[in-house]
Amino acid sequence: MTGGYDRFCYRLPQVNAFTEDELVKFFDAKDYLNRFSLSEIWRSGKHRLTCILGIYLGFLAPFIFVWAEGLWRNRLEPMEPAIPLDDYFKHYVWHQVGHKIDHHAYQQYCEARRTKKWRNPDINPEDYIPPEFRNLQSFDGIKL
Repeated sequence: MTGGYDRFCYRLPQVNAFTEDELVKFFDAKDYLNRFSLSEIWRSGKHRLTCILGIYLGFLAPFIFVWAEGLWRNRLEPMEPAIPLDDYFKHYVWHQVGHKIDHHAYQQYCEARRTKKWRNPDINPEDYIPPEFRNLQSFDGIKL
């Protein structure tokens, strides 16, 4: 409500203000579906809906973009949720600390595994493991 000398000040009582009976009648929502048509309800409620959707979508938009980017990245070669145990323990040290030793080679190895699974079975992911880390089962002699 606006009024007074400033836009944001409290509006003082006026001659045309609602009486208590008019306020009770105005705010009575007992059988509003019978008193108002759907178009009247929509005309008064669309602004509330717009505000609520704006707030919720404004909060969710960053998460929606992150989720969509994840779908876009994995559209051709989805991530591998788990490595089979035989493959994992064959190159145990590489799977444990390969990303810390040489993250570029480890990334290429992971991409080669996905490529072998989804596109080209002729690719050998073991070619992307540095020779000194192939078939290692213990951490002896490795500087991290």
